[in-house]
Amino acid sequence: MTCFRRVILAALKVATCTALGGGLALAAHGQAIQPRAQDHVVLGESPSPEDTPLYSPTIVRLDSGRLVAAYTQSGKGKVFPSVELIFTSDDGGATWTKRAEASPQQGRLFVAGRSLYYLATGAGLPIMRSDDAGATWTEPVFLTGKRKVWQQTPANVWHAKGNVYLAFERMSRPINAWGPSEKALVLLRAQADADLTQAEAWTFSSELVFADVVDGVRSNDVNLPLLGIPFYKQDYPNRAPVTTTPRRTMPPIGWVEPAVTQIMDPDHVWFDPSGRTFHVVARAHTRVGLASPVSPKWSRMMMAR
Repeated sequence: MTCFRRVILAALKVATCTALGGGLALAAHGQAIQPRAQDHVVLGESPSPEDTPLYSPTIVRLDSGRLVAAYTQSGKGKVFPSVELIFTSDDGGATWTKRAEASPQQGRLFVAGRSLYYLATGAGLPIMRSDDAGATWTEPVFLTGKRKVWQQTPANVWHAKGNVYLAFERMSRPINAWGPSEKALVLLRAQADADLTQAEAWTFSSELVFADVVDGVRSNDVNLPLLGIPFYKQDYPNRAPVTTTPRRTMPPIGWVEPAVTQIMDPDHVWFDPSGRTFHVVARAHTRVGLASPVSPKWSRMMMAR
């Protein structure tokens, strides 16, 4: 556990240095923002930008050259439905055909064996399969009981030794705030040529909960040596007020949005020549010295050419 804690501290320090260092460097040099991906195609637009945002895009390229993409439409205003929209393109993304509207949302597309899959988040970990390159899809089935609620943004899928690996987060216990402090990181594995809509095809790792690994989270006495910059005060298990106008709060610190990788550089200190070591990398929720941003409304989904 001590070794693993050191790895967590190192990862959090890198994330903090990157966020702060990048921002300070930009301000110091007075550099203008450089637009990217100006040659793009609009894949989808919100029917009501004020209350129906679009987010969590995912895309995969098939061996045939076909592109398959999806994104979430969140009907927060209750007028338009909350659905996942799935599209295909056979001309490099110039034009798109809508193939499906699915109820499971905020998932990722990936290829395994001869099939294409869409694995979503939410209760029960819903998954769908396409055997015709995304033209049609099965009804969603659930890989776990619905009492287990899984979360993730569209992240990577790692292929190794005939298997696929995916990282997820799962709430281990409810608190009175957004819950990264109680998020468990879980690694999933399945044989690529199996039917991945079958629960028995998957192996789930043991779970690591942030508050179990980092001392002082539940007692509000967190001591992480990150550049000497203090965290906002937290009030586990509640939100701690940060500002009143506008009102902003600080949930207890934690981790979210994991991805899985392997170290491929033989000169790296974490390189494993046996290929049996996998690293789960998560985003640190710390808000170290930075004000909470005002949430934007995402109304357009674009694909770069």
